[in-house]
Amino acid sequence: MPEIDDNDDCSGRINDPWSRAGNLWDEKIINGKIWCGSSGKHDTFDRNVVLPNGDTYLCCMDYGLKHKIGNLFETDFYSLDRSQIIRMANEESSDLICRKCTICKKQ
Repeated sequence: MPEIDDNDDCSGRINDPWSRAGNLWDEKIINGKIWCGSSGKHDTFDRNVVLPNGDTYLCCMDYGLKHKIGNLFETDFYSLDRSQIIRMANEESSDLICRKCTICKKQ
């Protein structure tokens, strides 16, 4: 992408949209062991979203609220159970939304 100077209003420039892990439109499924490219670590899955009622979900791409990992009114953040998510990420194929995510990386 070209460098932007202070006088550039960026008109006419379109960024590639994200499918929000297949929630907005279908994406190619990534099989094999995967990890989240946004965290930079292979097994943390710690880019979670907390709703006002304390329910905590896998990430901001989980528009369908498919992968609840706990509730912060019932446990602290570091005690949330991510083991099921990690197990699903290490399977050859699973219905983990990460498999359709733009940021997903193969191990």
